[in-house]
Amino acid sequence: MAKIINYKLCGISAVVLILFLLSGRATHSGEKIFKQQDYTTADKYILDVNLKIPDELRNYSVVLPSGGALVSDFKFDLGQDISENIEKVVRSSFNNVKINSDDEKLKNAFDATIDVQVVLISWTRPMYANQDVETVMFFEWTLANSEGDPIWIRTVKGVGTSTLWDREPSVYRALEDVFRNSFKEITNSYEIKMFAQKIKQN
Repeated sequence: MAKIINYKLCGISAVVLILFLLSGRATHSGEKIFKQQDYTTADKYILDVNLKIPDELRNYSVVLPSGGALVSDFKFDLGQDISENIEKVVRSSFNNVKINSDDEKLKNAFDATIDVQVVLISWTRPMYANQDVETVMFFEWTLANSEGDPIWIRTVKGVGTSTLWDREPSVYRALEDVFRNSFKEITNSYEIKMFAQKIKQN
């Protein structure tokens, strides 16, 4: 009888374990997982820039699938981190930045306008429990002159990984990565450099 009970308990335990694995269950350690970046550059572009950060971006959220039938999908409210770091990147790259200026009187006061769009945020569920989750995101940056003509457009990629059991950090690591890469793209841009020199000469 004892052996039968033990077999039953083992069978129940195995079923619970299988359901746990199939559910894609994940936990989060609760730590502050988005690290604010320190963007520094020797020389900022001498440009008066109007940075557009619409409410849609400030309130941005994304739902990523859990991959399991027993666990709800993951919702990430990323608007604050995205909008704050967009502003931080731009202010670290240009000497004079205004936010969301719609004043027609000031329209010609700006050399350029910068827009940012979130193109895609997704993650991949690994085939095996010992493999990492990978989050990938793409942001599109556009710098246009005062006439609205695009001067510089880049789609920037960010990647982050973490374990299957604590997958949320992968999203914030990808966010950190996309802003690091965005800052590099802006500060190393030949097009923006030439545009700034042209504005300076005029």
